[in-house]
Amino acid sequence: MARHAEWELRLPGVIETWAANQYDFGTANCLLFARDVILAVQGGEPLDALGVTLADVHSHRGAARLLAKYGSAEAIITAVLGDPVARLQARRGDLASVATEHGEVSIGVVDGDVVHLICHDFGMTTRPLADAQLTWQVGP
Repeated sequence: MARHAEWELRLPGVIETWAANQYDFGTANCLLFARDVILAVQGGEPLDALGVTLADVHSHRGAARLLAKYGSAEAIITAVLGDPVARLQARRGDLASVATEHGEVSIGVVDGDVVHLICHDFGMTTRPLADAQLTWQVGP
């Protein structure tokens, strides 16, 4: 699916909104942040690719069920967007996984040479794109 015509205008609003959110495993986590990024950049409901609705996963139980089914946040993003791409191919609006200081993997959005992440201990934080373990293209 191609990028939305106004994705460059929509993406900053998503980042700004999530920067004000406090992390919560069930209702404000990195996968829900990734969902909002995909909606802004590409349009279309990314949860459709998983056969679930927002109501199915917007709770502690739902988030745990989704993670148990796929095994990791990275596997969930791969199921939605396809195989990861080389980090050097990542551009603004794409997704990336980055390990936090505590060894947890978080999914965030590429914004130039940084990745904005939603993390358990910090809420939103920023890491260098060079720290990304995997990156996924959001729209060609």
